[in-house]
Amino acid sequence: MILIITQSRDDHVEFLYNRLTESKKKHIVRFNTEDFPMLTSIILSDSPSIEIEGTKYLLRNFSSVWYRRPIDPIIANVIKNSTARKYALDECWNMLKALWNGMNWALWVNEPSKIREANHKWHQSFIAREFGFLYPQTLITNNPYEARLFCKMFDHAIVKPVFTSHFESSDGWKMIYTNPISFDDLRINDLELAPATFQEYIPKKIELRVTVVDKKVFACAIESQANEKTKDDWRHYDLDHTPHYPFNLPDYIKEMCIKIVNYYGLKFGAIDLILTPKDEYYFLELNPNGQWAWIENITGLPIFSAIIDLLFSKE
Repeated sequence: MILIITQSRDDHVEFLYNRLTESKKKHIVRFNTEDFPMLTSIILSDSPSIEIEGTKYLLRNFSSVWYRRPIDPIIANVIKNSTARKYALDECWNMLKALWNGMNWALWVNEPSKIREANHKWHQSFIAREFGFLYPQTLITNNPYEARLFCKMFDHAIVKPVFTSHFESSDGWKMIYTNPISFDDLRINDLELAPATFQEYIPKKIELRVTVVDKKVFACAIESQANEKTKDDWRHYDLDHTPHYPFNLPDYIKEMCIKIVNYYGLKFGAIDLILTPKDEYYFLELNPNGQWAWIENITGLPIFSAIIDLLFSKE
Protein backbone atom coordinates (compact mmCIF):
# COMPACT_ATOMS: atom_id res chain seq x y z
CA MET A 1 0.00 0.00 0.00
CA ILE A 2 0.97 3.65 -0.52
CA LEU A 3 0.63 6.26 2.24
CA ILE A 4 0.29 9.89 1.11
CA ILE A 5 1.08 12.42 3.83
CA THR A 6 -0.35 15.82 2.98
CA GLN A 7 -3.22 18.25 3.69
CA SER A 8 -6.79 18.60 2.49
CA ARG A 9 -5.95 21.49 0.12
CA ASP A 10 -3.26 19.66 -1.86
CA ASP A 11 -4.44 19.74 -5.48
CA HIS A 12 -1.43 17.68 -6.61
CA VAL A 13 -2.74 14.67 -4.71
CA GLU A 14 -6.16 15.19 -6.31
CA PHE A 15 -4.46 15.41 -9.71
CA LEU A 16 -2.71 12.10 -9.11
CA TYR A 17 -5.64 10.27 -7.53
CA ASN A 18 -8.09 11.23 -10.29
CA ARG A 19 -5.80 9.70 -12.90
CA LEU A 20 -5.31 6.38 -11.14
CA THR A 21 -7.06 3.22 -12.24
CA GLU A 22 -9.68 1.90 -9.82
CA SER A 23 -7.44 -1.04 -8.95
CA LYS A 24 -4.56 1.28 -7.99
CA LYS A 25 -6.83 3.61 -5.98
CA LYS A 26 -7.48 0.72 -3.58
CA HIS A 27 -3.78 0.78 -2.66
CA ILE A 28 -3.72 4.50 -1.79
CA VAL A 29 -4.29 5.86 1.73
CA ARG A 30 -4.34 9.63 2.24
CA PHE A 31 -3.40 11.13 5.61
CA ASN A 32 -4.18 14.84 6.00
CA THR A 33 -2.10 15.87 8.99
CA GLU A 34 -4.51 18.60 10.12
CA ASP A 35 -6.94 15.76 10.98
CA PHE A 36 -4.60 14.52 13.72
CA PRO A 37 -5.34 14.13 16.61
CA MET A 38 -9.05 14.98 16.44
CA LEU A 39 -10.11 12.82 13.47
CA THR A 40 -7.16 10.48 13.00
CA SER A 41 -5.50 8.28 15.60
CA ILE A 42 -1.99 6.84 15.61
CA ILE A 43 -0.89 3.84 17.65
CA LEU A 44 2.85 3.38 18.09
CA SER A 45 3.55 -0.03 19.61
CA ASP A 46 5.05 -3.37 18.58
CA SER A 47 2.33 -3.39 15.91
CA PRO A 48 2.05 0.31 14.94
CA SER A 49 -0.98 1.53 13.03
CA ILE A 50 -2.92 4.56 11.89
CA GLU A 51 -6.71 4.88 11.89
CA ILE A 52 -8.21 7.18 9.23
CA GLU A 53 -11.96 7.68 8.78
CA GLY A 54 -12.69 4.59 10.86
CA THR A 55 -10.31 2.25 9.01
CA LYS A 56 -7.21 0.93 10.76
CA TYR A 57 -4.05 0.38 8.71
CA LEU A 58 -0.97 -1.44 9.96
CA LEU A 59 2.09 0.65 9.16
CA ARG A 60 4.10 -2.39 8.07
CA ASN A 61 1.68 -2.83 5.15
CA PHE A 62 2.82 0.46 3.57
CA SER A 63 5.62 -0.16 1.10
CA SER A 64 5.99 3.48 -0.03
CA VAL A 65 5.27 6.94 1.36
CA TRP A 66 4.71 10.12 -0.63
CA TYR A 67 5.52 13.01 1.72
CA ARG A 68 3.75 15.92 0.08
CA ARG A 69 2.58 19.00 1.99
CA PRO A 70 1.72 18.23 5.64
CA ILE A 71 0.55 21.12 7.82
CA ASP A 72 0.06 21.65 11.54
CA PRO A 73 -2.38 19.38 13.37
CA ILE A 74 -5.53 21.19 14.49
CA ILE A 75 -5.73 21.42 18.27
CA ALA A 76 -9.18 21.24 19.89
CA ASN A 77 -10.73 24.59 20.79
CA VAL A 78 -11.49 23.25 24.25
CA ILE A 79 -7.81 23.93 25.02
CA LYS A 80 -7.85 27.68 25.65
CA ASN A 81 -4.51 28.33 27.32
CA SER A 82 -1.87 29.33 24.74
CA THR A 83 0.91 27.48 26.55
CA ALA A 84 -1.20 24.33 26.72
CA ARG A 85 -2.08 24.65 23.03
CA LYS A 86 1.59 24.94 22.12
CA TYR A 87 2.38 21.92 24.27
CA ALA A 88 -0.36 19.88 22.57
CA LEU A 89 0.85 20.92 19.11
CA ASP A 90 4.46 20.06 19.96
CA GLU A 91 3.40 16.64 21.24
CA CYS A 92 1.41 15.98 18.07
CA TRP A 93 4.38 16.89 15.87
CA ASN A 94 6.71 14.76 17.98
CA MET A 95 4.41 11.78 17.50
CA LEU A 96 4.22 12.41 13.76
CA LYS A 97 8.01 12.61 13.54
CA ALA A 98 8.26 9.35 15.46
CA LEU A 99 5.95 7.79 12.87
CA TRP A 100 8.08 9.11 9.98
CA ASN A 101 11.31 7.89 11.58
CA GLY A 102 9.87 4.50 12.41
CA MET A 103 8.86 3.64 8.84
CA ASN A 104 12.42 3.07 7.70
CA TRP A 105 11.50 0.01 5.61
CA ALA A 106 9.39 2.08 3.21
CA LEU A 107 10.44 3.90 0.05
CA TRP A 108 10.03 7.62 0.79
CA VAL A 109 9.40 10.31 -1.80
CA ASN A 110 11.03 12.10 -0.01
CA GLU A 111 12.22 11.46 3.54
CA PRO A 112 11.41 14.53 5.71
CA SER A 113 14.95 14.74 7.11
CA LYS A 114 16.40 14.77 3.60
CA ILE A 115 13.90 17.44 2.51
CA ARG A 116 15.05 19.66 5.39
CA GLU A 117 18.71 19.19 4.47
CA ALA A 118 18.11 19.83 0.76
CA ASN A 119 16.11 23.01 1.40
CA HIS A 120 19.17 25.12 2.27
CA LYS A 121 19.83 27.22 -0.83
CA TRP A 122 23.28 28.43 0.27
CA HIS A 123 24.50 24.85 0.59
CA GLN A 124 22.93 24.01 -2.78
CA SER A 125 25.09 26.68 -4.41
CA PHE A 126 28.29 24.85 -3.44
CA ILE A 127 27.02 21.43 -4.51
CA ALA A 128 25.68 22.75 -7.84
CA ARG A 129 29.05 24.29 -8.71
CA GLU A 130 30.84 21.13 -7.59
CA PHE A 131 28.80 19.18 -10.16
CA GLY A 132 29.58 21.69 -12.91
CA PHE A 133 26.69 24.16 -12.92
CA LEU A 134 27.19 27.89 -13.32
CA TYR A 135 25.72 29.85 -10.41
CA PRO A 136 25.04 33.59 -9.99
CA GLN A 137 27.28 35.56 -7.66
CA THR A 138 25.34 35.61 -4.40
CA LEU A 139 25.28 37.34 -1.03
CA ILE A 140 23.01 36.34 1.86
CA THR A 141 23.14 38.87 4.67
CA ASN A 142 21.45 41.15 7.17
CA ASN A 143 24.33 43.63 6.89
CA PRO A 144 23.09 46.66 4.91
CA TYR A 145 26.62 47.95 4.24
CA GLU A 146 27.69 44.65 2.64
CA ALA A 147 24.44 44.45 0.67
CA ARG A 148 24.92 47.91 -0.81
CA LEU A 149 28.53 47.13 -1.76
CA PHE A 150 27.36 43.93 -3.44
CA CYS A 151 24.60 45.65 -5.44
CA LYS A 152 27.04 48.34 -6.53
CA MET A 153 29.18 45.67 -8.24
CA PHE A 154 26.52 44.96 -10.88
CA ASP A 155 24.51 46.88 -13.44
CA HIS A 156 21.54 44.72 -12.43
CA ALA A 157 20.91 42.70 -9.27
CA ILE A 158 17.95 40.91 -7.72
CA VAL A 159 16.71 40.30 -4.18
CA LYS A 160 14.74 37.30 -2.94
CA PRO A 161 13.97 35.45 0.31
CA VAL A 162 16.59 33.38 2.11
CA PHE A 163 14.32 30.40 2.65
CA THR A 164 10.56 30.71 2.36
CA SER A 165 8.73 32.66 -0.32
CA HIS A 166 5.26 32.57 1.23
CA PHE A 167 3.67 33.39 4.56
CA GLU A 168 0.20 33.45 6.08
CA SER A 169 -1.33 36.80 6.99
CA SER A 170 -4.71 37.80 8.39
CA ASP A 171 -6.17 37.92 4.86
CA GLY A 172 -4.66 34.71 3.50
CA TRP A 173 -1.39 33.42 2.08
CA LYS A 174 1.05 35.93 0.59
CA MET A 175 3.92 35.36 -1.84
CA ILE A 176 7.29 37.10 -1.81
CA TYR A 177 8.67 37.28 -5.35
CA THR A 178 12.12 37.83 -6.80
CA ASN A 179 12.55 41.54 -7.55
CA PRO A 180 15.20 43.73 -9.20
CA ILE A 181 17.16 45.93 -6.81
CA SER A 182 19.89 48.55 -7.11
CA PHE A 183 22.31 50.30 -4.78
CA ASP A 184 19.93 53.25 -4.54
CA ASP A 185 16.88 51.07 -3.82
CA LEU A 186 18.32 49.49 -0.70
CA ARG A 187 17.19 51.26 2.44
CA ILE A 188 19.57 50.87 5.38
CA ASN A 189 16.92 49.80 7.88
CA ASP A 190 15.37 47.07 5.72
CA LEU A 191 17.92 44.37 6.49
CA GLU A 192 17.84 45.03 10.22
CA LEU A 193 14.39 43.40 10.22
CA ALA A 194 15.35 40.18 8.39
CA PRO A 195 18.14 38.89 6.12
CA ALA A 196 17.73 38.55 2.37
CA THR A 197 19.42 36.94 -0.63
CA PHE A 198 21.07 39.20 -3.23
CA GLN A 199 22.27 37.93 -6.61
CA GLU A 200 23.70 39.29 -9.80
CA TYR A 201 21.03 39.39 -12.49
CA ILE A 202 21.50 36.65 -15.09
CA PRO A 203 20.09 37.47 -18.56
CA LYS A 204 17.41 35.00 -19.60
CA LYS A 205 16.70 33.47 -22.96
CA ILE A 206 14.25 31.09 -21.31
CA GLU A 207 13.80 29.60 -17.86
CA LEU A 208 13.63 25.88 -17.24
CA ARG A 209 11.75 23.86 -14.66
CA VAL A 210 13.41 20.45 -14.49
CA THR A 211 11.54 17.73 -12.62
CA VAL A 212 13.61 14.71 -11.60
CA VAL A 213 11.80 11.51 -10.60
CA ASP A 214 14.38 8.90 -9.60
CA LYS A 215 16.46 8.60 -12.81
CA LYS A 216 13.92 10.25 -15.13
CA VAL A 217 14.29 13.91 -16.13
CA PHE A 218 11.44 16.09 -17.43
CA ALA A 219 12.41 19.57 -18.61
CA CYS A 220 9.88 22.32 -19.28
CA ALA A 221 10.86 25.58 -20.98
CA ILE A 222 9.14 28.69 -19.59
CA GLU A 223 9.29 31.73 -21.88
CA SER A 224 9.19 34.17 -18.99
CA GLN A 225 10.73 36.97 -21.06
CA ALA A 226 7.76 36.97 -23.44
CA ASN A 227 5.58 38.48 -20.72
CA GLU A 228 6.29 41.65 -18.75
CA LYS A 229 4.55 40.17 -15.72
CA THR A 230 6.86 37.14 -15.49
CA LYS A 231 10.21 38.65 -16.56
CA ASP A 232 11.66 38.76 -13.06
CA ASP A 233 9.77 35.80 -11.56
CA TRP A 234 7.71 33.30 -13.56
CA ARG A 235 5.76 32.45 -10.40
CA HIS A 236 3.55 35.45 -11.16
CA TYR A 237 1.77 32.76 -13.23
CA ASP A 238 0.25 34.38 -16.31
CA LEU A 239 -0.07 31.01 -18.03
CA ASP A 240 -2.17 32.22 -20.97
CA HIS A 241 0.61 34.59 -22.03
CA THR A 242 3.70 32.64 -20.92
CA PRO A 243 4.48 29.75 -23.28
CA HIS A 244 5.47 26.43 -21.68
CA TYR A 245 6.74 23.47 -23.71
CA PRO A 246 8.91 20.34 -23.36
CA PHE A 247 12.61 21.06 -23.69
CA ASN A 248 15.38 18.67 -24.70
CA LEU A 249 18.22 19.21 -22.25
CA PRO A 250 21.77 18.22 -23.19
CA ASP A 251 22.69 14.88 -21.65
CA TYR A 252 25.38 16.42 -19.44
CA ILE A 253 22.83 18.84 -17.90
CA LYS A 254 20.42 15.94 -17.28
CA GLU A 255 23.21 14.05 -15.51
CA MET A 256 24.05 17.08 -13.36
CA CYS A 257 20.38 17.41 -12.36
CA ILE A 258 20.21 13.74 -11.37
CA LYS A 259 23.49 14.03 -9.44
CA ILE A 260 22.36 16.93 -7.27
CA VAL A 261 19.04 15.22 -6.46
CA ASN A 262 20.90 12.01 -5.60
CA TYR A 263 23.45 13.90 -3.50
CA TYR A 264 20.71 14.88 -1.07
CA GLY A 265 19.28 11.36 -0.99
CA LEU A 266 16.09 12.42 -2.76
CA LYS A 267 13.86 10.45 -5.11
CA PHE A 268 12.16 13.59 -6.43
CA GLY A 269 13.30 17.15 -7.02
CA ALA A 270 12.25 20.24 -8.98
CA ILE A 271 15.17 22.31 -10.26
CA ASP A 272 15.05 25.86 -11.62
CA LEU A 273 17.57 26.79 -14.30
CA ILE A 274 18.21 29.78 -16.54
CA LEU A 275 19.32 29.38 -20.14
CA THR A 276 21.09 32.59 -21.13
CA PRO A 277 21.21 34.20 -24.61
CA LYS A 278 24.75 32.72 -24.81
CA ASP A 279 23.27 29.23 -24.21
CA GLU A 280 24.79 28.91 -20.74
CA TYR A 281 22.91 26.96 -18.07
CA TYR A 282 22.72 28.59 -14.64
CA PHE A 283 21.45 26.69 -11.60
CA LEU A 284 19.11 28.70 -9.35
CA GLU A 285 17.73 26.24 -6.82
CA LEU A 286 16.48 22.76 -6.04
CA ASN A 287 13.03 22.38 -4.48
CA PRO A 288 12.81 18.90 -2.91
CA ASN A 289 9.01 19.10 -2.78
CA GLY A 290 8.21 21.30 -5.77
CA GLN A 291 4.99 21.60 -7.75
CA TRP A 292 4.64 19.94 -11.15
CA ALA A 293 0.96 19.34 -12.03
CA TRP A 294 0.61 22.59 -14.01
CA ILE A 295 3.55 21.55 -16.17
CA GLU A 296 1.98 18.21 -17.04
CA ASN A 297 -1.37 19.87 -17.75
CA ILE A 298 0.22 22.29 -20.23
CA THR A 299 2.97 20.18 -21.81
CA GLY A 300 1.82 16.58 -21.43
CA LEU A 301 5.15 15.59 -19.87
CA PRO A 302 4.43 12.25 -18.10
CA ILE A 303 5.53 13.27 -14.60
CA PHE A 304 2.47 11.70 -12.98
CA SER A 305 3.22 8.30 -14.51
CA ALA A 306 6.83 8.45 -13.33
CA ILE A 307 5.77 9.23 -9.75
CA ILE A 308 3.18 6.44 -9.76
CA ASP A 309 5.70 3.95 -11.16
CA LEU A 310 8.15 4.94 -8.43
CA LEU A 311 5.61 4.70 -5.60
CA PHE A 312 4.37 1.31 -6.78
CA SER A 313 7.86 -0.07 -7.46
CA LYS A 314 7.93 -1.83 -4.07
CA GLU A 315 4.39 -3.22 -4.25
